[in-house]
Amino acid sequence: MLLTLFKRSVLTTGGVLGLFRAYSACGYSLERMRAIEEKLLTEVNGRVDMTFEDHEISGNFRIHSAKLVPEEKKADNKARGVPLVILPGYGAGIGFFTRNVKDLEEAFSTHSHDPRAVHLIDWLGTGLSSRPPFTAKSVDETEEFFTRSLEEWRELNDIQEMVLIGHSLGGYLSFAYAERYPHRVRKLVLSSPAGVPNEPEGWKERIYSRIPRYLHWLPPLISVLWSNNISPGDFIRWIGPLGPRFVEYLVNFRFHNNGTEDLNLLSEYAYHNFAARGSGEYALGNLLVPGAFAKKPLHARIRPLSEKGIQDISFIYGQRDWMNFNHALKVVPHAGHQLHIHNPSGFLESLEKVIRK
Repeated sequence: MLLTLFKRSVLTTGGVLGLFRAYSACGYSLERMRAIEEKLLTEVNGRVDMTFEDHEISGNFRIHSAKLVPEEKKADNKARGVPLVILPGYGAGIGFFTRNVKDLEEAFSTHSHDPRAVHLIDWLGTGLSSRPPFTAKSVDETEEFFTRSLEEWRELNDIQEMVLIGHSLGGYLSFAYAERYPHRVRKLVLSSPAGVPNEPEGWKERIYSRIPRYLHWLPPLISVLWSNNISPGDFIRWIGPLGPRFVEYLVNFRFHNNGTEDLNLLSEYAYHNFAARGSGEYALGNLLVPGAFAKKPLHARIRPLSEKGIQDISFIYGQRDWMNFNHALKVVPHAGHQLHIHNPSGFLESLEKVIRK
């Protein structure tokens, strides 16, 4: 009887989602995540003076952000240069920039000739921003979910123009914002952005040729989960008390953690981020197909965007990036997809060159 009910549930999208989302995660806390984030950004990689803010937007939702402001300008909250607005990628939050904030403070917010405010923002539905039920279905509805809330945040902060910097899926969404509000973007910097190229022919066959035959079941499984919008967060919540150790393993594996304080904290931060109520994470299946190719690739949208007045678009990738970086303007050495974590100084050097060019 139970087996029959299980089979019936997994044959439908609602059943799959119900199975994964009904199991509450164990021990996660947004307040603990908030405390870890503050430590990651202001202490562990050098003392940094940051202001943390939560701005209320329409729908009684909040956008969470952190801000670096030039010392001499803190009284009136203004700086001379166009402010930097930095947005994280899928499954991340602003705490993932723990290794960059000190460099950003020295290179931009306290620069002697060109001081600029630097803002780090959690997209709506992610991080410590509000996590409303995600009901968008189409690509346009999904992009609007994120871009409209970012525009409301900009209005509340009275920012006329910004240098918009987005990583991975955050790069894709930053591009979508620039399409809708081109007069608000002075420069667009895409750090290993998702969804740029068209889906190449034969890529699935190449995947099968590179993995052992006994793992050929894995791509179809991933495709089914992706198509049913089962997110990594669903899996973390589903495995309950095993979640923290699993996320710790992933962080250690991906960033070659050898016990450094920031990555230990980042593991816990990432767990709380994944285990919290699912929201913006369900955008993935609406925007990308399995293989992380966009349903509406940016490749075909660059020329129309330039015709709207945004011609200063920079692409930055890691040297070992799994994304296709043939069109990269800057390649950060000794770095993969998470280039700002793998090589913070190389990331900063590339950032300075494209922003101050």
